[in-house]
Amino acid sequence: MKTYIYILQDPRNMLIKYVGKSNNPHRRFLSHLWGHPKNKSHCYKWIQSLKKKDLKPIMTVIDEIDGDWEWLEQYWIEQFKQWGCNLVNHTKGGEGAYGAGQWNNVPVTLFTKEGVLIKQFESQKACAKYLNTTPGNVKACINGKNILLLKQYQVKAGKIKTNISKAPSYKPYEWRNKPDIHWMSKKIKCVEDNLVFNSQTEAATYYNIKVTTINNILHGRAKKTRNGKSFINF
Repeated sequence: MKTYIYILQDPRNMLIKYVGKSNNPHRRFLSHLWGHPKNKSHCYKWIQSLKKKDLKPIMTVIDEIDGDWEWLEQYWIEQFKQWGCNLVNHTKGGEGAYGAGQWNNVPVTLFTKEGVLIKQFESQKACAKYLNTTPGNVKACINGKNILLLKQYQVKAGKIKTNISKAPSYKPYEWRNKPDIHWMSKKIKCVEDNLVFNSQTEAATYYNIKVTTINNILHGRAKKTRNGKSFINF
């Protein structure tokens, strides 16, 4: 996949303020403009200051690469700094969209779903790269939002040297107090035609109208259809 290195410039003086990378520059630019990150970075605050003046930064793609992109982003950040640009980047680059957060830089350990130790990593990013996924997916597994990563791995924070317990199984959803008959499957009657239907769907098909139209009539939100039909529960 091709990765693009881009810069953001201040429209008032064309000074280069930010260097970044993206696989989709247009989408990344929109996220700069309308994103609301939890950590208010220098870049975010700078863009917000422009928006308050009805301005927006200018994006320009300056380089591209297939494969490992980290070194290229780091190169351009360092190069622009040497040229005297006062960048709002607060890292040296190469971390990706998740790199700025401290949560991404803590050690993690990877296990099979049976709990067998696979490998230790210095960061969530390194684990994500090893499995060809995102640091956000690794974080979701560590925080307990997901039991398994990619449906086959357990991930735990810290460097663990022993095997762990087998991952718990997913519990199927149990519908408590499930009605014997679904509301859409109850019989209804067309008052004008004196016809009985086994369900709202059947009546809707017969009269070529929407099920929601019949449901609104049955619940008093409407009186009749456009062709003058009304319905009651039978």
